[in-house]
Amino acid sequence: MARTALEKFKEFEYNDPYKDMAPALLNNADIKKYINKAGIVDPFYEKDLNGITYEARLEGKARFWNYDDKHPEIKEKKDVYIMREKNKFSYGEKYKYGLKIVDHIILQPNSITYITLEPFFRIPAYIVARFNLKINLIYKGLLLGTGPIVDPCFKGHLSIPLHNLTLNNYKLRGGEPIIAMEFTKTSPNKSWDKARADEEEAEIKHFSGGNTENRDVYYYVNNALLGEESSDIVSASVRYSTLKKELEKRKKWDWGIIIGGVISVVILIISLIYPLFSAYNEIQKERIKYQEIQYQLEKKITALEQRLLGTANDSKGMEAKTELRDKIADLETGNEKTSR
Repeated sequence: MARTALEKFKEFEYNDPYKDMAPALLNNADIKKYINKAGIVDPFYEKDLNGITYEARLEGKARFWNYDDKHPEIKEKKDVYIMREKNKFSYGEKYKYGLKIVDHIILQPNSITYITLEPFFRIPAYIVARFNLKINLIYKGLLLGTGPIVDPCFKGHLSIPLHNLTLNNYKLRGGEPIIAMEFTKTSPNKSWDKARADEEEAEIKHFSGGNTENRDVYYYVNNALLGEESSDIVSASVRYSTLKKELEKRKKWDWGIIIGGVISVVILIISLIYPLFSAYNEIQKERIKYQEIQYQLEKKITALEQRLLGTANDSKGMEAKTELRDKIADLETGNEKTSR
C-alpha cells in the first residue's frame, strides 16, 4: 500500500533523505525527489514542475469585497470556496465548509482579494521555499509582493493577497496556476544528520509560527485587519472611485464655464457690431434716396432742354430760355444742398 504524504513527512521532517546533496537552489529533478520522498507538496502534479520552480494552483477558501459603482462606499464581503470545474460537479455539492462553491472569481479594479492555494505544504527543517506570482499575472497588473518565504517546518495551506492595480476586471479560475515556487536546501545541521550528533554545534531554532495546519485564509485576514472590513487598498479604491466621480463632475463644470464664456464673447461681439451694421444700413438708404433725387433732376433738365429747342424761334423763346436758365440754376443749387 502506497504511503501517504503525511506518513512520508513524519519520517523525513528532521531527517534529510539526501544528505549528500549539497545545499543549493533545487532543480526540478531534485524538487521531484524531495516531494516524492518527504511528502512536501500534497497533492503533487509532476506536470507543474517547470525549470527550477513548481507551479501551485488556485483552489480553496477566498475572500473579496463587491462594490457598487454608483455608491463606492457601500461594500459587501464575500466568502467563497473556489474549486476546479471538473471537481465541482463531481462532488455534486453546492457548499463546502459552509461556503458556496464557485469555479472562478473576478478580481475587480483597484481591489484586493485573498485566495488559497490548492496544495497542503509540509516543509522539512532543512528546506526553505520562496514564491512569487506567475509572470503572466504580473504583466496583467496584479501584485503579490516580492518573494515571500515559507519557513522550514511550516505545515498548512498557503493563502495570499492579490492586488489588482488596474482598471480592468480579471477572472481567475479554479485550478489555474497562480504562483511559481522555488525550494532551497539550507546549510547542514547535526539535528538532521545522526552521523554528526556528537559534534559541537549551536542548536537550530525551528519555525515558531504555532500550529498552522488548521489556519485558513480567514484566520490570517481577520488577525491582520483586527476587525476592519477591508484593507487600505480597498479603502483607497473607494476614495479613488469617489475622486474619479468628483473629477468627472468638475470636467462637466469646466466645459459649462468654457461654453458660457464663448457665448458671452459672441454676444459682446454682436452687441458691438450691430450698431455699426445699423448705421451702415441708414447710410445706404440715404445714398439711394439721393440717387433718386438726382435722377429726377436729370429728367427735368432733359425735359426743359427739349422745350427750349421747340421754342427757339418763338417770340417767347428768349423768355423761355431765360426761365430755363433760372430753373437750371435753382435745380443745381438744390442738388448741391442735397449732396451735402
